[in-house]
Amino acid sequence: MALNILVGCTLIGLVIILIISKRQYGHTTFDFELSEYTLSRFLFIGLFCFDQLSRFITFKKNRNSIHQMYGQYAFTERYRLFIAERLTLAFVILLVFTTLSLVIALKSNIAENELLKNEFEGGAHYSYYEYVISDKGLSATGELSIKVPAMKATSSEALDYIHEVIEVVALNLSQDEYGVHHTYSKLNCPVTYKQVSIDWLSSDTNYLLNNGQLRYANIAESESVNLFATFHFQNITITKKYELVLYQLPLSASEEVLEAALMDAIDYQSDSTQLILPSEIDGYAVKWYEKKAFLTEAKMFVIGIILSVLFYFLKAKSLDEKITERKDHMLIRLPYLINKIALLIQAGMTFHGAWNKIIEDYIRLKNTSSIKYELYEEMIITLNDMARGTSELVAYELFSKRIGLKEVFRFITIVTQNIKKGNRMLSIALMDLSYQAWQQREVIAKTKGEKASTRMVIPMALMLVAILIMLLTPAVLSLRI
Repeated sequence: MALNILVGCTLIGLVIILIISKRQYGHTTFDFELSEYTLSRFLFIGLFCFDQLSRFITFKKNRNSIHQMYGQYAFTERYRLFIAERLTLAFVILLVFTTLSLVIALKSNIAENELLKNEFEGGAHYSYYEYVISDKGLSATGELSIKVPAMKATSSEALDYIHEVIEVVALNLSQDEYGVHHTYSKLNCPVTYKQVSIDWLSSDTNYLLNNGQLRYANIAESESVNLFATFHFQNITITKKYELVLYQLPLSASEEVLEAALMDAIDYQSDSTQLILPSEIDGYAVKWYEKKAFLTEAKMFVIGIILSVLFYFLKAKSLDEKITERKDHMLIRLPYLINKIALLIQAGMTFHGAWNKIIEDYIRLKNTSSIKYELYEEMIITLNDMARGTSELVAYELFSKRIGLKEVFRFITIVTQNIKKGNRMLSIALMDLSYQAWQQREVIAKTKGEKASTRMVIPMALMLVAILIMLLTPAVLSLRI
């Protein structure tokens, strides 16, 4: 009961947070698209939780990674959204599992002592209950499996139903290719079929037992035997006779395993649509509880909490993967950038002019084809820094720090040194640096190719297994024939 109250209060609290956050942050807008964030439509939940938690907790982790990825000017909003995305994911998982745990808790509470019966075709079903018998402050508990019988059919329905069963049993009695007139395998003699019970009686048990098993030792060439089947359903009893001709077991036929059936007998109410469980036994009060499933409300609630915390921290790991992928993309574009700058400087441009020219061409290309290169986006930020009054050398150094790659740091170091001394040797130094960058690009391409081939191992292995199955199946089937 205490757990149910805790789950209910938790769910109410989560719903209140959902409503308040929707009202306060549902119309929050940003200067960039939110499609890159998981559950972007529900980020208002995380933003609300972040602002409330920031009063008591200082979020410090991953600040450098966000700063490196998005730059100084977008850092505040991007870091806020990064934490909000993780909080939103954890909130949604906790909300779902709390709701499920509450549903399970309500379903497993004290059940009414009325159980619905199936239609007569559906047969009996089992319900699992826990009970508490109490008297004068004392109580005893236990578990009980209750067989709930099906409703009774009318006379005409029962007669039609039993004739349908007779036809099906007759069709399935012999599994041999010639049917009952040339039988050498064990007969299919079920003691029950659906809701009909069947009694079997052989006219001569020297050759055929009542369960359909042939006695091959007593069969010479062929023997004629009658097998009687008596079908019982409700108050209707019908007996059918099957004339059989039994033969010796061929060498190619396999023996069949005998099966036993256990019939549970129970007294039940036949005229009602429900099975009423007793609320009192020998003067003792009885309360019935449905037996709890494997996933109880407590387990569901705990799983929700664990998954919420787990996904909150796993989401931070995805940031490192994004940064690594971003750096690889920059290293791939770096040789092209250095080559262009070197060629433009040889054509008579200054380094700053070459920088502007490359950005102008990139913006034009971006507007026409929606291509986006992270390295050029950082160059745009550097131009904006210069436009705000940052000196050229400082802006280039900030560009290098934001990217955080040693190859870019070496590139900016060569550039700043030559700007201070003049551009006379800059193009030669850039061509040498370009050669090194191309080598680094080849290493990255080779590494990505190796990773791709490694990922293909499992699919190729599955394809090999599928091919082997297709090739070996006909051979195995031919051996069995």
